[in-house]
Amino acid sequence: MKKLFLILILTIFAISNSINWQSDINKAIELAKKENKNILVFIHATHCPFCDVMEREIFDDEEGAAYLSKKYIMVKLDIDDAKKIFPSVSVTPTTYMFTPNKELLASQIGYQNEEFFYYTVGNADRKLKELKAKKWERF
Repeated sequence: MKKLFLILILTIFAISNSINWQSDINKAIELAKKENKNILVFIHATHCPFCDVMEREIFDDEEGAAYLSKKYIMVKLDIDDAKKIFPSVSVTPTTYMFTPNKELLASQIGYQNEEFFYYTVGNADRKLKELKAKKWERF
């Protein structure tokens, strides 16, 4: 009985730290505005081994998933669906980071290891601070 309880608790913990992926960009924008978060779009393909590696190294990591979920509305799109929204996308994996107002903060084309991925996330944070500062300079 104790083992069953432990398995149940560990399963709940694992689920709570996983990313709640959105598949509809318009819903994600609404959610981002409501929750005052930015949007991270991860474009992948089922036949892409580097997409699988990025998912395991970055998005399946408990700490990484918790951090990203706290800061971003996470959107995962198959390349075929993504091309309808982002016609210039031709490489997987590709990652975009946007404000809820669709201002591009950062992007990555191709596979990026964990260190470089979070470097790009940091660049997105810096650009967001610059955008906010420019808005205040107008007054």
